Amino acid sequence: MQLNQLRALVTLAECGSIRGAARALGLSQSAVTRTLREMERELGATLLIRQTHGTDFTTAGQSLLSHARLVLATMQRAEEDVRRLTGQVQANVRMAITPVLAAFSLRRLVADFGARYPTGSLDMDIGFMLTTLPKLTEGHLDFAVILADSATLPSDMTFVKVREIQMIPVANASAELSGPISWEDLAKRRWAINPSPASADQALLDWLGRRGIQLQQVPVYCRSPYLLSILSEADDIVELCPEPLYRKQLHAHGMQAIGVPDLPPPMQMGVVYLTHKPRSEPVQWLIDAAIRMAGRF
Repeated sequence: MQLNQLRALVTLAECGSIRGAARALGLSQSAVTRTLREMERELGATLLIRQTHGTDFTTAGQSLLSHARLVLATMQRAEEDVRRLTGQVQANVRMAITPVLAAFSLRRLVADFGARYPTGSLDMDIGFMLTTLPKLTEGHLDFAVILADSATLPSDMTFVKVREIQMIPVANASAELSGPISWEDLAKRRWAINPSPASADQALLDWLGRRGIQLQQVPVYCRSPYLLSILSEADDIVELCPEPLYRKQLHAHGMQAIGVPDLPPPMQMGVVYLTHKPRSEPVQWLIDAAIRMAGRF
């Protein structure tokens, strides 16, 4: 396979059609079609499903697409590193960070990075496992600090555990739920949860399920920390919250921890990255800084 073939495949996925890919690449449609057919012939596999309304990918095509994105992202990173080392460009790091660490250390992390790399670029995203792993796999992130169950991570990723984070149920103080309450009774309340696989909320639901406890009301499904913070103002909503984040922010804003008899197993907080993807000096420096800060609060 050649880079121009991989680039054509990725551009086709981004544009959705041969015509759009040709326009983006500055080539004719016939040239793009020929490049893709040559790749299929070399691999001995059908990668694309050509339809009148556009082009879809076969299972083999989807697999190759993920690898192609990573290859192109790695090539781009290699070029950036060479230019940085020769003084042509400055440091560039792309990371995702869990709201727990962000609440305690984000400002310090950004300030320290800026002090070390005054003209460097720091690109940050929210660190949730469901959205972070595909971005790591395809090379769009250098690393992430997330809450995770390391046993569920793909084998090609390295997870450096920093600490454990206890999750606790919380509600607006007006809900008057501070006193002792059983999980069975708490399950009768209305919850706002992040339904993503491998999320802390899903881990709680699984833990309750093993006890024969199910939520009695249809929950509010919410994947955004910002939207969850707005929902927390309602007096009839129960949420799951990292205990350090509750101490740092939510308690002072009218939230209260709910007095349940016991708590689910804690989540692991750590740094995750692709094992075999090279990490530049700025990336490794920021990983080390994030690990140090995560272990302090």
